[in-house]
This record gives sequence, structure tokens and C-alpha cells, in this order.
Amino acid sequence: MKKIFLLMTMVLIFATSKAQVNVGANFIFAFPNGNFGDIASPAIGGDIDINYFFGDKFSLGVEVQFVNFANNSDAIFDVDMQVIPISLKAEYYLSDTKLRPFVGLGVGYYLVEGDIHLGTQGTGLQFNLDGFGVSPRFGFVYDFTNTSAVVFNMQYNVMFGQEYEIQAVKDLLDPFTETNYFSLLAGYRFTFGSN
Repeated sequence: MKKIFLLMTMVLIFATSKAQVNVGANFIFAFPNGNFGDIASPAIGGDIDINYFFGDKFSLGVEVQFVNFANNSDAIFDVDMQVIPISLKAEYYLSDTKLRPFVGLGVGYYLVEGDIHLGTQGTGLQFNLDGFGVSPRFGFVYDFTNTSAVVFNMQYNVMFGQEYEIQAVKDLLDPFTETNYFSLLAGYRFTFGSN
């Protein structure tokens, strides 16, 4: 947590120059893909992000998300899983009008932890599946004023390099290791500074 705070502080200090910076918060709807969808239900979450603009069409930023996946009622065991991606991101804006479509990519580290319960009386097993991930995205920003905007975007989160800490968890979850998910984000951005 100290590393996250330090990174966010460094970004804010860097952003105190005359460049345009915005800070945003988003609501997330996430949908597990592939085998992951066999054990997890669609999820909700949120994020905060900071974006530093280089001109009107390109930004670099950092984002921290939280998504909580609950058990799929059809699964043979109960799983509760929290995913916290901490990512650096780049976005390219296709126009500089009030409605600005964009494409982008996030690259970061995904903190994944959860619990497995076998049946209603089963003993719980805790697990961590941390690993690296990427999140290609596209969306649009609509500027209400020079300082406020709404943002909508779609991301596909792909995780890799995950390792199991407990063999029993590996035996249960190994068929479901495609912990990739699609997410829809909707939120608000506050802009300060000038281009």
C-alpha cells in the first residue's frame, strides 16, 4: 500500500507543472470470460485514475481498480475473488472536440486474492494469484466544461504469470486459470491546468 501511495504522490508532484492533468473516478461492471465465467459471476467495482496530457491527443496516467467477483451459482464450489489492478496507462484521443473518442493500453500488476469453499459446510482455502496483466481499451470522453467531463470505456483485462501458493488450490482452480475479464467503466473526470 505504501508503494501505491508513493507512486500516486510522485504522479501528483510531476503533474504540478503547467500541463493539463485530470483526476477521475469510475464505476466498473466486469464480466468474467472463458472458464473463469464457469466459477465467477459478473462483478462490480470502481477505480481512480490520474492522467497527464502531452498536448490535446495523448496522455499517460496511473490507475488503481478494485473488482469483487462472487461465486457463480452453477459452480461446483464457492469462490469469492478480489482483483486489484495497479496499472500505468497510455491513451490516444482521436479528436479534440467536446466528444473525444480514444484508444489506449494499460500495463500493470494485478493483485488477486480470494477464498474457496467446497459446499455449504466446506472448509475455506485462501489463495493469491498475483501476476502481470494488460488491458487494451477504447471509449470516449464528453467534456461538459473545460474542467469537467464524463468518460465511458471498455477494457479487456488479460492476466498472465500467475502462480499458486497452495497445491490444493491449484488442483481445484487449474482448469479455471483463464482469469481474464471484460469490463465497462463509466465515470467522471475533473481537469486542472492548461494545455
